[in-house]
Amino acid sequence: MQDSDASVVIESNDTRAQQPTIKQVITNLASKKNYSYFLEDKIFNTETKYYFTEKAYYYTYSKDNSSLGLAEDLNGDVFQFELGEYGIIEGDATKDKDGNVVNGLWANAILSFADFNLNALPDEANLDNKYVIEDDANKLLFAAFAGYADAYVMPYITVSVEVLSENTFISTVHFEPEGNSTYTGDCIGTVTAVDETTIPFIDEYIQN
Repeated sequence: MQDSDASVVIESNDTRAQQPTIKQVITNLASKKNYSYFLEDKIFNTETKYYFTEKAYYYTYSKDNSSLGLAEDLNGDVFQFELGEYGIIEGDATKDKDGNVVNGLWANAILSFADFNLNALPDEANLDNKYVIEDDANKLLFAAFAGYADAYVMPYITVSVEVLSENTFISTVHFEPEGNSTYTGDCIGTVTAVDETTIPFIDEYIQN
């Protein structure tokens, strides 16, 4: 009798845990302009953090403590910035290959989930909420976020994701070069702070 009861509980938990497909989740994120994406590289012991808001983007990398901010002004022109202790330190205007100032942060200046090929993503639900990304375009974008989008590296990359909710997932970029176990490992990415991401000072700076 106890075994039977335990079986019923397990089935109930599995049902509650079913989440939308990865295609649905990235489709949801592609329509948003507010979230964070944090990646932890287990091979090189580094962290990369991306912050996205409607008018700004901020990137940090732990290996060399580098950072980069991009924002668009009231006309949509994109400029670089750094976060100072007390406010924004404005940098140069962002220009394209022809020397023209880039207009449109989300459309022309940054990589985001809006750039994914939604039609190529798996659209059938898996009971364990886990998916392998096999199409080249989306696989490359996941690798680019993780810092592994090199042509020589891509043949040794596999990408999988686990859906956590309608707007969040955990991604795993697995690197396994032939004959080199030293550099075999994962870069784990987590989507977080959806609709709650903020970048200090930048909104006030743009308005003023």
